[in-house]
This record gives sequence, C-alpha cells and structure tokens, in this order.
Amino acid sequence: MSLLDQIKVEVPNEYKEAIQFIDDFDYEPILKKVSKDLHGPTKKYVFEGIENLKRYYVVALLDAQNPHAVSRPVDPFWHVHVLFSREYFRFCEEVFGAYVHHIPLDHDDSKAVSHVKKVYEYTLKKHHEIFKQVDEEWWPAATMPGLLICFQPEALICFQPEACGYRLKGLYEQETALRESV
Repeated sequence: MSLLDQIKVEVPNEYKEAIQFIDDFDYEPILKKVSKDLHGPTKKYVFEGIENLKRYYVVALLDAQNPHAVSRPVDPFWHVHVLFSREYFRFCEEVFGAYVHHIPLDHDDSKAVSHVKKVYEYTLKKHHEIFKQVDEEWWPAATMPGLLICFQPEALICFQPEACGYRLKGLYEQETALRESV
C-alpha cells in the first residue's frame, strides 16, 4: 500500500509529490547496511523499518513547523540514511527544501531528556492524527526514558518563504511548547 493510501488526513496536492518521492526513493543501500549492522534481521523487520522511517518523514513534512523525535526502533534506519550523506542531503532538499538534522539525545542531560520526551509524545500524537494505523511496536508510547533517542531539533520553517514553496509550511500550526532549545 502506498504512503498516500495510509494517510487519513486530506493532503493538498503540493504535498503529494513530496510524499510520493519519499515512497519511491531508493532505500536499497539503507536496507543492505541496516541488515548488516543489525546482524541479519528478518526481511520483514527491515522492510517494516523502512516503511516506518518513511512515515517519520511524512510527519516531519506535514508538520514542518514543529520539531519531531524518532522512535528507538526506527532510529537505526534514520542513522543509516544519514550516513549516506550525499543521498540524504539530496533527499532532504527534494522533500523538505532543507537539511533535516539528526541529533542524538544525551541521556545524562535531564532537561534534554524531558524536552525530547515531550517532542516524541507530540510526534506520536501527530503520527496517530495523520495515519490510519500506527504500529505500536515501531512507535511505542514514551513511558520510559530509555525509549527516547534521536530527534530533529528545529522545525523545518523556511526563512526565505519565496524560495521554499508551500511544502515547508506544513498542515499544522507551530506548537510553542515545543520550541525549547536543547
């Protein structure tokens, strides 16, 4: 099933092209590296990981005015995508119009942990609002700090709107409670 078919909110046409790009992107190098790094996970597991990484990107696209945190199960897939830096940079430019930073969480920093917990809970809420179904094995509730991991620290707000097009604005308003810097 395509990503667009999994989305329950109405998606304006200008976002559909970016979502289709996310869906059609060549994730094969990521699949291979994750399979190697995780020492032989099942094909089903790797496929589901990529599908949930795509969902993370859709949430970040449709809610571009807010930061987002990835789940621990999805994080290795994002890590590997970032390692393919040229492809990741081009991917971000095509989808978001800007580079999406990947910041690991310092679990010794209680302020950062608290902030990322709030950001992850918000991301999870948006995930449920945007998608028809959410797999709780890939997107568990953030009840334990150990489940928190990496995040996108800034919203994808474009500072030169005339150069960015519509897709960076997102479908949702900015949440001021998520604006803390870490």
